[in-house]
Amino acid sequence: MTAPSVSGFVSQPGSSQRSPATLSLDANGQLWIEGESQPIGNIEALQIPGRVGNAARFFVLPDGRGFETRENDQLDAMLGVRGSDRRTLAYRLEKNLKLIAVASVLLLGLLYLAISRGVPLASDVGARYIPDEVRESLGRRSLEQLDREWLGRSKIADATQERLRQLFDRLSRRTETPVRLVFRSSDELGANALALPDGTIVLTDDLIDLSDSDDQLAAVLLHELAHVEYDHGMRSVLRQAGLFTIVLMETGDVSTSSSLIITLPSLLLTLHYSREFELEADRFALDSLRALDISPRAFVDIMEKLEGSRGVDSSDDSEDQDGGSR
Repeated sequence: MTAPSVSGFVSQPGSSQRSPATLSLDANGQLWIEGESQPIGNIEALQIPGRVGNAARFFVLPDGRGFETRENDQLDAMLGVRGSDRRTLAYRLEKNLKLIAVASVLLLGLLYLAISRGVPLASDVGARYIPDEVRESLGRRSLEQLDREWLGRSKIADATQERLRQLFDRLSRRTETPVRLVFRSSDELGANALALPDGTIVLTDDLIDLSDSDDQLAAVLLHELAHVEYDHGMRSVLRQAGLFTIVLMETGDVSTSSSLIITLPSLLLTLHYSREFELEADRFALDSLRALDISPRAFVDIMEKLEGSRGVDSSDDSEDQDGGSR
């Protein structure tokens, strides 16, 4: 009976140089390298890694040398077991299309749950523990970037600004979060309002000019105050960061991970609030208007004006075009 043998490459410990070799097994369980005069040890001393497809397997011989082979069937036969008994789960999955399909569906299901449920939940909880110093820094850097790229000094008269600040002070009593109002002009943003994570609300000149009354501006400001009160900005950033992390885990590309921190201000300025957040802000604004004896019609009117100024069909219920007022 022919002794079972396996062809491959043998290498010395610590060396990358390999030489062709044939490993064989005698009737006493002793391993031999073809051409050598002495056995190198008993087969029981071998620790063979699990089989993954037809990939090469590398293992250490009893005398310390390394041995690599792609003859997996012959190696399994030498070990005295059926190949399927020593194959790993990964190998069995690789060869079983039904298992592959089931595993793929399960993986996609877990990924969907992580994105649709896990990331929002973890982000909403995590936002509660963001230090005030981080919010203040993020808000300050966001406003600085806005001022560099998109915003200019407001041209609204001082008397009008003072009147709107008094209105804002009255509205802000509806919230428990420290807030402040700043005025800016912007050809790029047009009629708009933005809420930043530190409680800063930016109101543009074009939005003031677009409104017909302070009641309409109150509706917009209340909407933005809700974004601050419910921490929509920070929660949105964390959700985006969570998705980024999932992509990072899938791709294994850690070289760009630091860019997330660097680009957080830009992310804040360009993110779209979810429909959930927008509806929550709408409800807050409408409830507050009623509590302040201001007609909810003011909210409807200013939203129609904003949609008209952006060329958006008022019947379109698509998500907002920016992260601030709609």
